Parts: sequence; structure tokens; C-alpha cells
Amino acid sequence: MHLKEMTVTEAVRTAKEFSGKTKKEIADSLGISRGVITRYLKENDEYSPRMGMIPDLCHAFENDILLQWLEVRIRKNRERRKEKMLLHVAKMEKALMGMKPLLVMKEEMNAEDEEELHDLINKMERECQRFDLLLSCAHYQYVPVEKCASRAGGTKRQTSRERKR
Repeated sequence: MHLKEMTVTEAVRTAKEFSGKTKKEIADSLGISRGVITRYLKENDEYSPRMGMIPDLCHAFENDILLQWLEVRIRKNRERRKEKMLLHVAKMEKALMGMKPLLVMKEEMNAEDEEELHDLINKMERECQRFDLLLSCAHYQYVPVEKCASRAGGTKRQTSRERKR
């Protein structure tokens, strides 16, 4: 089994196949219709079990394949989030390193130098915000990293003061 690459549908199918149970037996065990189980198993259907349903499905299948799959997915999401955080740290470091020559090499700063410093500070601030957003997503296991990453890609998180204005 390659749980890391499986979709939720593939994991449900694998757990069902391993159980040897019929759709009717599983549905009866869960107290739901056979049609729901059919949709969980249908390849091109976006319908999938809620997180709260995973333990019940494991009980009905009499195996823990879905829990193992979920654990692998959580670990994979943590790894991706960590990689994205490191990327943002590298971008922050690059912006900081760009500031150093402007401050060390020049006796007096002209308007162009100040503008370049402001640009570098703005880049650092954006990367810090993106990093912070990824970090805040780390507290919520159920938030897919893709959603956090897309939000971190270009949106600015508002403070409560900014929202009131």
C-alpha cells in the first residue's frame, strides 16, 4: 500500500477491499444508505466522508487503513508546510542581505537608496506575513496546506483594527 499517494477515495476502497465486506454490510453497520457508500467508492466523485466519519468507517471496515492514510496525509502536509516556511525564510534573508550593503557601504543615503531600502523592507514584511499565515495554519490539522499556501501567496491578513476601519 502506498498511502502517501492515495486519494481519500482510493483509501476508502483499499479499506473496503481489505475488509472483504459488502457495501450493504458496511452501510448497515454505519446506519446509512448503500448509496452513500457507493459514492465514497466512486472514482470520479468529489463526495468523500467527513473527518468525523473516519473512525466509524474504520470500525465498519474492522481495520485502521483510513486512520493510517490520514496520519500519512497529516505528516505530508506538515512537510510541505515546513518547506514553504523555509522558502519564505530564505526570501526574508535575501531581503535582509540586500539591505546590508546599502547601510554599510554608503556614508550618506540618497533618495534612491532609501527607496530601495523601503522596497526591501516591504518584501520582508510580505514574506513575514506569508510565513505567519503558514504558521497559524499549523495549529489546525484539518486545514489543507494548499488552502493555507494559496492564502499565503498574496493576501494580506487584516488585524482587528484594520477590519473596523
